[in-house]
Amino acid sequence: MYAASLGDDAELRPPEPWRAEAFLVHIGRGREFIGQHDARLGTTRDGVLRASPLYRGSRRDGEIRSVPAPQWRAGNRAS
Repeated sequence: MYAASLGDDAELRPPEPWRAEAFLVHIGRGREFIGQHDARLGTTRDGVLRASPLYRGSRRDGEIRSVPAPQWRAGNRAS
């Protein structure tokens, strides 16, 4: 009923209620994993590429991001 075509025979649909518990467990693991890595390094947005090359029929903006050198060095020493 509520589906968005992603092209290449793929669809995006809302989660099915009977899978909600497994989905929440998955989201929790993802947050924990991301939190471990974002605590070390933060990124800065250096620029935006407007109307990047065509992808699946449309042009999108892209970001250029970097990790500042002092944070990069500190993160490498902590590993």
